Amino acid sequence: MGIDGSVDDMIAKVDGLRGNVTKDRLDEGIVWHLHEDQRLSEGLANELGANRCFKIINNKYLTKNGL
Repeated sequence: MGIDGSVDDMIAKVDGLRGNVTKDRLDEGIVWHLHEDQRLSEGLANELGANRCFKIINNKYLTKNGL
């Protein structure tokens, strides 16, 4: 998955994500760690600021677990 678009785009990318190890279970989300030479798209940089590490939560995982 690329690190581009808006925060809403990133949330949509992980919504309903299933694990590689346990395919019958939803993943909690994805944590991105940028390499030193990597930059966020302008849209994400405007929303997230200078963060080099962030997590996008899978909304279906939260709903299923009652959070």
